[in-house]
Amino acid sequence: MHNSSEGTPLLGERSSSPSTPEHLLPAPSQTPTPRRRGGYQSGRRRGQRGSTALGRVSNFDPKWWVQRARYYVPITGWLPNYQASNLVVDVKAGFMVACLLIPQALSYSSLTHLPPAYGLYTALVPALVYGMLGTSRHLSMGPEALISVLTGTLVKGQLKHLYGAYSPGMPPADTVEHFSTAVASAVALLSGLFTFALGMFRLGFLDSMISESSLRGFISGTAIVIIIGQSRIML
Repeated sequence: MHNSSEGTPLLGERSSSPSTPEHLLPAPSQTPTPRRRGGYQSGRRRGQRGSTALGRVSNFDPKWWVQRARYYVPITGWLPNYQASNLVVDVKAGFMVACLLIPQALSYSSLTHLPPAYGLYTALVPALVYGMLGTSRHLSMGPEALISVLTGTLVKGQLKHLYGAYSPGMPPADTVEHFSTAVASAVALLSGLFTFALGMFRLGFLDSMISESSLRGFISGTAIVIIIGQSRIML
């Protein structure tokens, strides 16, 4: 009679013949499983890039510094390769842009309640700075109507406090000019710092959150304010 318990292990004994052969079992993985984002491979690559950049900075790699300089100061890249044959054409283009910017800057200075000389400063300095740091060949930098109106509104509001301090008399003209210049300079400095911070933190996407209809209405309202302000001077 055949014993049915012959092939089954007794209590406390291990089976000598496993149900699945060992050569069919998958081999255990010895390396971490790669992931798409934030995993082992991407983190290792980021670490390699960071260590490479840090090593180049610490070892003073000239090629790396030249590439960084050309990226942040583009004039160092295109000025050595500038062709002298384009000089005449560029001078003509600069003259035409100056003919446009000079009267524009003088008119915008009246919107900010500042002397006309400061309008010329705002037309000269941005063009020079953008020539060193900018990359567009078809962009002319200078004062804008919208910024001039907003700055003029703030300057005019602060002048009321100055007139109140000299009440019932009038403050001297030099005091009014210095006060207006100080307020406009503070506004320009703070605007530049805020813009620099937005660029450092890559917050340019906030511009896309403003609808086109809102921008058109804002620009149209600014144009009406400028027309009304200049009409009083003309009349």
